[in-house]
Amino acid sequence: MNDKLSLFLLQQNDIDEIIPAFKAIGWHKPKNLYDMYLSEQSRNIRLVYVAKKEGRFCGYVTLKWESGYPHFRQNRTPEICDLNVLPDYRRQGIATRLIKKCEFHALKNGYAAIGIGVGLTADYGDAQKLYVNLGYIPDGNGLHSHQQPVPYNHQIMVDDELILYFKKSLLNADEIELDIPVPIETPRLILRPPQIGDGKKLNEAILESFETLNKFMLWAKDRPALEESEDVVRRESSNWIYRKKHDDELMIMIFSKNTNDFVGATGFHHVDWDVPCAETGYWIRRKYAGQGYMTEAVNAVTRYAFEALRLKRLAITCDVDNERSKKVPERLGYRLESRMKFNRIKPATGMASDTLVYVRNDLNDLPDLKVTWI
Repeated sequence: MNDKLSLFLLQQNDIDEIIPAFKAIGWHKPKNLYDMYLSEQSRNIRLVYVAKKEGRFCGYVTLKWESGYPHFRQNRTPEICDLNVLPDYRRQGIATRLIKKCEFHALKNGYAAIGIGVGLTADYGDAQKLYVNLGYIPDGNGLHSHQQPVPYNHQIMVDDELILYFKKSLLNADEIELDIPVPIETPRLILRPPQIGDGKKLNEAILESFETLNKFMLWAKDRPALEESEDVVRRESSNWIYRKKHDDELMIMIFSKNTNDFVGATGFHHVDWDVPCAETGYWIRRKYAGQGYMTEAVNAVTRYAFEALRLKRLAITCDVDNERSKKVPERLGYRLESRMKFNRIKPATGMASDTLVYVRNDLNDLPDLKVTWI
């Protein structure tokens, strides 16, 4: 069973799991509420994301495109509403993931900002701190009760509807939830993001191929310990969750379809989502070299870059003396854009070397290959 957190759009069969889960902790959540959510989702009035961990329901959030709060509605600010995580699953980052998913969809749909309201009683304390930590600030319109402003000297009932509204600009957000399709499949390979547990496979492949990698790969200066490879996997897997605004990196591990053996790695680095553009690199395990696997993988990554990520430029850089590496872009129709003199060091010798830069701006004349992704 997969112990990773999964987020899904609400479906009819989720409702039968949600209602008893809340009933078990004493919260009354009527079925007609979720029937309404499902109906509104089908009419593009709101999105509803359900979170599951180990296949079990643990929370949900809704994103309403037209807020009932007047200041959000007037300023065309969608509102995150009804964020709930079951008590046993709190403090595990689930609420953050749900909020980031809403931010992604708001930005994707052209909204410059997103809003959220929070209750002011002590039981909302964790939510208040979370929203501030995620970059939300009060919208400056004071307290509201049942979406109406609370004036001076006015007596109100303190309940869940006594709310302070927060707002966040999405244009300068450092991190936004990634929502891109994986895995990538070719006739012989499966390409996917790193997962917890891949550290041993990665470490074994690097040690097996170290003499070759050490000639050209700057990160292969020393043989890594298993713990170092596990750290790499943890760091790189998290990169597929949140999109960084600058210098993002997305590592992709390559596996044989027939044996599920780890073949090598590729991915995207120096990603600039504003353009958008990126570089790609690659290395192959020694026992799989010379069999066309890397050409197949980079062909797939190239298609993925322009079709799934919508990049406008993809560059491949390699050491001028790395004959096998530079044959890959040449086979795939990349053009040699430049030769950068003395801008890299060979790890094995410490000698300065030149870098070749190969570039593609589209898929024209890329050799045919059946490539799919979900």
